[in-house]
Amino acid sequence: MTKFEDLALDPRVLKAVAEAGYTTPTPIQAQAIPHALQGKPLLPTAFSIGGDGATWSADGFIYFGGLTGGGTTGLMRVSPSGGSAPVQVTTVDTARGEQDHFWPSALPQGRGVLFSIQKQGSFDKSDVAVLDTKSMTHRVLVQGLTARYFPSGHLLYVTAGDDLMAVPFDLD
Repeated sequence: MTKFEDLALDPRVLKAVAEAGYTTPTPIQAQAIPHALQGKPLLPTAFSIGGDGATWSADGFIYFGGLTGGGTTGLMRVSPSGGSAPVQVTTVDTARGEQDHFWPSALPQGRGVLFSIQKQGSFDKSDVAVLDTKSMTHRVLVQGLTARYFPSGHLLYVTAGDDLMAVPFDLD
């Protein structure tokens, strides 16, 4: 099995990858990184990743906001083998006032994907949620936007008042 150390990455990159909790690249990363380091073009793996952010998870999938044609479909993901149509993994619940699911951010070791849920009328009412990538269910964690996990064990997010918050976050 390939490890990040086998990919001739700069020591600073290896350190950052290790600090983020990653040790083994996904199959697609193991294939793509050597080509990218040699300056070779990469083949596309998706039809489109939309404009609502994207993240590459350790489970091998690329998760992205699926904004299409003026309406939203929720989060989507592309198979690690590439070339197949994106698969919808969350559904916007308009009956609960949801308008969009966007800005996904993968948790270490493929444990889930953080994302924002925009509520109708205002970003001020947005929520931060986490998608369980095994059950494909999600739950709201806190009111806020654009959450990111940090290896210190904290969840960072922005409140409606533009305050940056850091709260303890257990990956388990």
